[in-house]
Amino acid sequence: MEENKATWKEAITFWWALTWRSILFILPTTAAIGMAVGFIMASQKIPAEPYMMHIQGVGLVIGVIISMLIIKNLLSKEFGSFKVVVIREHGENA
Repeated sequence: MEENKATWKEAITFWWALTWRSILFILPTTAAIGMAVGFIMASQKIPAEPYMMHIQGVGLVIGVIISMLIIKNLLSKEFGSFKVVVIREHGENA
């Protein structure tokens, strides 16, 4: 396997693959969960303001988990003439 420095074209290709998947999966998931929580809180007459930081924190955690899944998936994809791989150095523990 030949190790090369990434070109700008390759970096932008990978960035775009990450970006559109993030928009497609993270935004609708967090919006749907936020709406569900908001609906439940409103129907129970629970004020959202005291819990806003917690709700946003849950959205952040969901976004991070989904982005990690996206990146793991992208590591198995081929992008035309290149693919991104993990190369372990000798002596490092996995």
